[in-house]
Amino acid sequence: MSSGITIFAVHVSNITFISSSRNESNQYKAELWGHWDISDLGAIKYTLGISITWDRNNRTIKLSPTALTDRIIEQFGQRDAHPLVTPMVTGLEIIRPDMEMPIASNITEWMARTPYRSLVSSLN
Repeated sequence: MSSGITIFAVHVSNITFISSSRNESNQYKAELWGHWDISDLGAIKYTLGISITWDRNNRTIKLSPTALTDRIIEQFGQRDAHPLVTPMVTGLEIIRPDMEMPIASNITEWMARTPYRSLVSSLN
């Protein structure tokens, strides 16, 4: 018998959920425990790189991707990088290179040590 509404999200082996009442929450957890061996980690504080802060009195939830951003900055060795308003040369004309021309060795070395695709994928 339902005692409210539960909304849940599953990512790999993690289930995050919110219920409209404590009874509904307890009933949902009991249903999960009836099928699987699960761990109840209590009120959510962090998931998928997003920090979650609840203000129950004001009935608000704050989501902050700062932890994920910090991990990406560290992973790609950008801790000492300096932010710029426009990190690219303004007015730069980008053209596809002639595929027949060899690429200069200093450029191929830079490309080999710069995980550009991985960085863009992480940001997405």
